[in-house]
Amino acid sequence: MDLDFYKLQTAGNDLILINFTGKLFPSDHELREMSRKICRRDYGIGSNGLIAMTSEGIDKIKASFLTPSGEFADVVNDALMCLARYIFDSGFSGKDDFSVELNGRLHKVGVIDSTFFRISLGYPLNSEGLPLIERPEEDYLVNLSSGGKKIPSTIIQLGKPGVVIYTENRSFPKLKEIADELIIPDKLSEDMQVIFATVNSRDDLEVFIRKSRNDDFLSSCAIAAVASVVNGFSNRDTAVHHKQSEMFFQWMQPTNEVFITSSAEYLFTGSFYYET
Repeated sequence: MDLDFYKLQTAGNDLILINFTGKLFPSDHELREMSRKICRRDYGIGSNGLIAMTSEGIDKIKASFLTPSGEFADVVNDALMCLARYIFDSGFSGKDDFSVELNGRLHKVGVIDSTFFRISLGYPLNSEGLPLIERPEEDYLVNLSSGGKKIPSTIIQLGKPGVVIYTENRSFPKLKEIADELIIPDKLSEDMQVIFATVNSRDDLEVFIRKSRNDDFLSSCAIAAVASVVNGFSNRDTAVHHKQSEMFFQWMQPTNEVFITSSAEYLFTGSFYYET
């Protein structure tokens, strides 16, 4: 079976999108097998995830997003941004704001222009899983151990847990070394994303992420931005840079909801022979 696909990327994360509109949509089992094969970088197309979508008409779009290991992803913001670009360009949404069902949950997409879209990332939680509310009198920094040194950091949950460390060192190998040292001594869980942030100004933040496989980059960037706000380093609306990509972060008051405005771009398209 030949599968026509699009490869897109957002915030440096590359994903494969296949449109099954007008065809039989694969079962969950078939999607799992398909993702494992297609996402492999040795003999597949190679990507950090597979988006499979179908449409029954304008604003009647359903999609599934799976990781390269064949699991349905818990955090889907990168996939939603890539899907939004394709849906808009292909005319499945008209040209206004629209909704899409992704991994069983309805998501609203705001259309800024032909390439930029605004999505909600939800509501941030603190390290104890309680709603995070900015309080100027509160200290949000905790010390983690690395190489015998104490490193101030902030732990936040936004769809996933992340620990944010502020640094002026932009050497990725050095940052990875620091992150690897943190995981064991402080017993951080393996699903804890270690995120490094450099504050260029109150409205400009640069983000570096420890690992990329199966990660959601938009979530990691938003976690870094939320941490910067509560620590008094950044405004509630700020530009965030990651892997030469720029996005616009907003943490709304009084609702406490986090939004990201960003874009996705096409890398290439083609056809992949999938042996059923």
